[in-house]
Amino acid sequence: VRRGLKVEPAQFVEMVRRRIGAEGLKPDKYTYSSCVACLSLGDSERSARAMVELHASMGRDGVRVSKQAGTSLIRGLGRVNRTDDALKVFEGIRKKDTYTYNAALGLEIGQKEAVKL
Repeated sequence: VRRGLKVEPAQFVEMVRRRIGAEGLKPDKYTYSSCVACLSLGDSERSARAMVELHASMGRDGVRVSKQAGTSLIRGLGRVNRTDDALKVFEGIRKKDTYTYNAALGLEIGQKEAVKL
Protein backbone atom coordinates (compact mmCIF):
# COMPACT_ATOMS: atom_id res chain seq x y z
CA VAL A 1 0.00 0.00 0.00
CA ARG A 2 2.79 2.42 0.83
CA ARG A 3 4.42 1.76 -2.51
CA GLY A 4 1.33 3.01 -4.27
CA LEU A 5 -0.42 -0.27 -4.99
CA LYS A 6 -3.64 0.77 -6.71
CA VAL A 7 -6.05 -2.01 -5.85
CA GLU A 8 -9.50 -2.10 -4.28
CA PRO A 9 -9.39 -3.04 -0.58
CA ALA A 10 -11.48 -6.19 -1.08
CA GLN A 11 -9.19 -7.24 -3.94
CA PHE A 12 -6.18 -6.68 -1.69
CA VAL A 13 -7.56 -9.05 0.95
CA GLU A 14 -8.38 -11.70 -1.64
CA MET A 15 -4.95 -11.30 -3.24
CA VAL A 16 -3.25 -11.90 0.12
CA ARG A 17 -5.42 -14.97 0.79
CA ARG A 18 -4.64 -16.42 -2.67
CA ARG A 19 -0.89 -15.90 -2.35
CA ILE A 20 -0.78 -17.46 1.09
CA GLY A 21 -2.96 -20.34 -0.12
CA ALA A 22 -0.66 -20.92 -3.10
CA GLU A 23 2.11 -21.65 -0.61
CA GLY A 24 -0.08 -24.25 1.09
CA LEU A 25 -0.63 -22.04 4.11
CA LYS A 26 -3.73 -20.61 5.76
CA PRO A 27 -4.06 -17.00 6.90
CA ASP A 28 -3.66 -16.63 10.67
CA LYS A 29 -4.25 -13.90 13.24
CA TYR A 30 -1.03 -12.13 12.23
CA THR A 31 -1.99 -12.15 8.55
CA TYR A 32 -5.32 -10.59 9.40
CA SER A 33 -3.76 -7.99 11.70
CA SER A 34 -1.41 -6.93 8.91
CA CYS A 35 -4.28 -6.74 6.40
CA VAL A 36 -6.26 -4.51 8.77
CA ALA A 37 -3.27 -2.20 9.16
CA CYS A 38 -3.03 -1.84 5.37
CA LEU A 39 -6.78 -1.39 4.94
CA SER A 40 -6.82 1.36 7.56
CA LEU A 41 -4.71 3.51 5.25
CA GLY A 42 -7.28 3.59 2.45
CA ASP A 43 -10.51 5.36 1.57
CA SER A 44 -12.95 5.31 4.48
CA GLU A 45 -16.03 3.56 3.13
CA ARG A 46 -14.22 1.12 0.85
CA SER A 47 -11.80 0.21 3.61
CA ALA A 48 -14.65 -0.20 6.09
CA ARG A 49 -16.46 -2.63 3.79
CA ALA A 50 -13.24 -4.58 3.27
CA MET A 51 -12.59 -4.77 7.03
CA VAL A 52 -16.11 -6.07 7.64
CA GLU A 53 -15.50 -8.65 4.89
CA LEU A 54 -12.13 -9.49 6.43
CA HIS A 55 -13.85 -10.15 9.76
CA ALA A 56 -16.26 -12.49 7.97
CA SER A 57 -13.32 -14.19 6.21
CA MET A 58 -11.77 -14.97 9.55
CA GLY A 59 -14.83 -17.01 10.43
CA ARG A 60 -14.84 -18.76 7.06
CA ASP A 61 -11.14 -19.60 7.44
CA GLY A 62 -11.72 -20.95 10.94
CA VAL A 63 -9.62 -18.23 12.54
CA ARG A 64 -10.98 -17.17 15.89
CA VAL A 65 -10.88 -13.45 16.48
CA SER A 66 -7.77 -13.22 18.62
CA LYS A 67 -6.82 -10.31 20.82
CA GLN A 68 -4.28 -9.15 18.24
CA ALA A 69 -6.46 -9.34 15.14
CA GLY A 70 -9.54 -8.16 17.04
CA THR A 71 -7.78 -5.14 18.49
CA SER A 72 -6.49 -4.23 15.02
CA LEU A 73 -10.00 -4.55 13.60
CA ILE A 74 -11.53 -2.47 16.40
CA ARG A 75 -9.00 0.32 15.84
CA GLY A 76 -9.28 0.12 12.06
CA LEU A 77 -13.08 0.17 12.06
CA GLY A 78 -13.02 2.99 14.60
CA ARG A 79 -10.80 5.07 12.29
CA VAL A 80 -13.39 4.80 9.54
CA ASN A 81 -16.33 5.53 11.88
CA ARG A 82 -17.81 2.03 11.89
CA THR A 83 -18.39 1.91 15.65
CA ASP A 84 -21.20 -0.66 15.53
CA ASP A 85 -19.05 -3.08 13.54
CA ALA A 86 -16.11 -2.45 15.87
CA LEU A 87 -18.26 -3.24 18.90
CA LYS A 88 -19.42 -6.50 17.26
CA VAL A 89 -15.77 -7.48 16.88
CA PHE A 90 -15.11 -6.52 20.52
CA GLU A 91 -18.00 -8.67 21.73
CA GLY A 92 -16.68 -11.65 19.75
CA ILE A 93 -13.24 -11.63 21.36
CA ARG A 94 -13.12 -14.32 24.04
CA LYS A 95 -10.00 -13.30 25.94
CA LYS A 96 -9.85 -9.55 26.16
CA ASP A 97 -6.87 -7.68 27.59
CA THR A 98 -6.12 -4.05 28.35
CA TYR A 99 -5.21 -3.35 24.70
CA THR A 100 -8.57 -4.69 23.56
CA TYR A 101 -10.47 -2.64 26.13
CA ASN A 102 -8.44 0.47 25.31
CA ALA A 103 -9.21 0.06 21.61
CA ALA A 104 -12.93 -0.23 22.37
CA LEU A 105 -12.87 2.70 24.76
CA GLY A 106 -11.01 4.74 22.15
CA LEU A 107 -13.99 4.51 19.82
CA GLU A 108 -16.13 7.59 19.60
CA ILE A 109 -18.98 6.08 21.56
CA GLY A 110 -21.32 7.63 24.06
CA GLN A 111 -20.58 7.48 27.74
CA LYS A 112 -23.47 5.06 28.21
CA GLU A 113 -21.81 2.54 25.83
CA ALA A 114 -18.43 2.90 27.52
CA VAL A 115 -19.97 2.09 30.90
CA LYS A 116 -21.52 -1.11 29.46
CA LEU A 117 -18.09 -2.36 28.37
